[in-house]
Amino acid sequence: LDTLDTITSRACAEIKEFLELCMHLVTPETRVVLLKGKRAEEEINEALKHWQFDYQLKPSITDNEAHIVIIKNFNGGDNGTKK
Repeated sequence: LDTLDTITSRACAEIKEFLELCMHLVTPETRVVLLKGKRAEEEINEALKHWQFDYQLKPSITDNEAHIVIIKNFNGGDNGTKK
């Protein structure tokens, strides 16, 4: 595999570590969809210290404390923006 259009994960790793694991498959056009728990925003903030990306944070419809994180425009770098 060279790159992927979409990557999904549930309960695999914290966002920073997950991006490290799959960075060789991700381009700025790749969408990364992560099913995360109540620490989703904390994990996003930690990942943004190491990587640059845009993201959306959506509430889960199955768990009031869970979130869906959608990452786009992954470029590495020092920061990102929330959309």
